[in-house]
Amino acid sequence: MPASTDSIKLVVSGSPHPMDVEIPSPPSKRCSTRGPCSPSPCCCRWCSCCTPRCTSIFLCSLLALVGLFFVGPRLGPSSHGLRWMSTSRPWLVSHGDCPCLPEPANSLLWFEYAASLGVDVLEMDLMLTADDQLITFHDKTWDNLSNGTGLVRATLLEDMKKHIDVSGSYSQYDNVLVSPPSLDEVLSTFSSTDLRFNMEIKTAIEDRYIVAERLCELLKSHGVVSRTLVASFDTENLEAVRSHCGNHLATSSSEAETRSAL
Repeated sequence: MPASTDSIKLVVSGSPHPMDVEIPSPPSKRCSTRGPCSPSPCCCRWCSCCTPRCTSIFLCSLLALVGLFFVGPRLGPSSHGLRWMSTSRPWLVSHGDCPCLPEPANSLLWFEYAASLGVDVLEMDLMLTADDQLITFHDKTWDNLSNGTGLVRATLLEDMKKHIDVSGSYSQYDNVLVSPPSLDEVLSTFSSTDLRFNMEIKTAIEDRYIVAERLCELLKSHGVVSRTLVASFDTENLEAVRSHCGNHLATSSSEAETRSAL
């Protein structure tokens, strides 16, 4: 980009006529239009500006990273969070609920497909049936993610296996009933592998003690406590799990715990 110029009148000693002389202006400091706080009249390397807003964003980001490091799976009585996360490379985590998946979400078919891809962690959502059985399903009702209607909590596991289909638009299963698996089925299938598990509790807070008792029982009976991270947005759910499972289970922080820590 050519430098801008300024034209000035230069009077040369001994000459009766002034001359127009163009002298290049010094290059101006032009801040980049990129960055969270640009444009700005002042430039710096980090975000193209030197403003209080820029500093605030940087400090908040730094505090968030430090906070998440300290309050992640190790928050609460758990002492195994760091061990659960310890790895020499990034982990591949299969997310259990997405309409873009090649197999029905949160189904045993999806978990088996994800495992065949070589993922490190199976992520899944947990709901509770009328007979207090944990299953892998995302919503509190059947309406949006299956052919059924009504509350998951009001449905017996046996009835679910007979009538609830989550295959939806997956044409390869037009003539097959694909029901949500119980957590017991999932762990029976994968407990003998090296896979780890990230389980998010989606159940109502009032069921937290039933969920905690049933979940801890299953994790212990299948020998996968040290390979499991239990997550929830709700502090009450996590506190119940921590109390029932003891110090050997990694948990996430809840939304409220994360806000408090930051």
